[in-house]
Amino acid sequence: MPVPSKKAENKDLFGKNSELALVPWEINQIKPLFKKYDGDKKGVTREDICSLMTELQDDLADIGKVPYVANNDYAPLFSDWTEPVAWETFRDSCNSWEWRMTDSETLQKTVDEFFAKAYKFKMQGKDEESKAMTTKALRL
Repeated sequence: MPVPSKKAENKDLFGKNSELALVPWEINQIKPLFKKYDGDKKGVTREDICSLMTELQDDLADIGKVPYVANNDYAPLFSDWTEPVAWETFRDSCNSWEWRMTDSETLQKTVDEFFAKAYKFKMQGKDEESKAMTTKALRL
């Protein structure tokens, strides 16, 4: 049975997660944050990208990794990018800077919060939401 090339590539990379780079699943978790700035779907400005990077620094994408940029000075990273910046451009460039794991204390707190929410959803009879939250916690 033929397998699309990207699917085969992702299968080969499964379990080989690097701390210094993002895997495709992690990049896709960033997309909703990007879309928040790209309401008209015409791309975003470099200033918006810098704001997005600040949100990623706070791990608002819940991927357990944050951009590792000296002094959180993001502007030079994007100074030569042409505006508007499309999602595809940002997505394909995500690994042009290093990433670091979120500190263990913050990560554990986030995981505990996700498990607590999953349990709450389970008690409310919301099995799908509970499963989604549990999966999110386990991925971290």
